[in-house]
Amino acid sequence: MRCFMPTLTLLMSGCSTAPVADLLDVVHPAPKLAPQAPPVVPVLPTFPAVPVAPPVMGAPPAAPPVTTQPPPPIWPGQ
Repeated sequence: MRCFMPTLTLLMSGCSTAPVADLLDVVHPAPKLAPQAPPVVPVLPTFPAVPVAPPVMGAPPAAPPVTTQPPPPIWPGQ
């Protein structure tokens, strides 16, 4: 019987503070606020357009020398 009241209290409150907040909304509601103006978007600075040139690169590197494959191994007994 000792656990009945705490358990009943938890079940009635829903394990949260929502019932307390609902009671406070009725007893002492929040004050009404005047509508606020929408936020003003700041003006971003503009920069003059600059022509873009491709990067200057030197000659491409030379191709690596062609290597020849070594001959296949010759196994004894063949």
